[in-house]
Amino acid sequence: MTFGDSYTAASFGEWTDSEGRTGEASPIAYDSYKNQWKSYGWHIADRNAMTYVNKAVSGGTLTYATTQTANSLAKDLTTQDTFADLSGLIADADYITIAYGLNDLKNYDGHYNLCPVGDKTDSTINTMWGAWNTVLSTIYNLNPDVKLGIILTDGGFTED
Repeated sequence: MTFGDSYTAASFGEWTDSEGRTGEASPIAYDSYKNQWKSYGWHIADRNAMTYVNKAVSGGTLTYATTQTANSLAKDLTTQDTFADLSGLIADADYITIAYGLNDLKNYDGHYNLCPVGDKTDSTINTMWGAWNTVLSTIYNLNPDVKLGIILTDGGFTED
């Protein structure tokens, strides 16, 4: 199971392969049998004969730093109806990867500014520390035996 932003969602809709096939027409980018993009999570699951559930959303964030954050994992895990949708999947997962960060850098004013950092005791979902604390404790409370992989971005944005 994966949570993340566009890197994890892996929507290759505009990509064209060497045979001239674009998006879902390309067997290199899309698995038409499973109806899934071939993201890093798809490749891991395929190579290990695992069932793959991709809950990543392009534009998604870990934090809920502003009300303009439409797809926040921390918010989804603290909202009753979305939590109900995710809790069963998390409880049943053997492996989960979480990959966020690039969209958390954007301050929604057109500039790249890190959202509030908070501190290691923070539990608010609008800071990086608080969002990580909320997400990790929720996942481990639902499934203490899950193997968890965290993929961090390099934060290589500049305004130059």
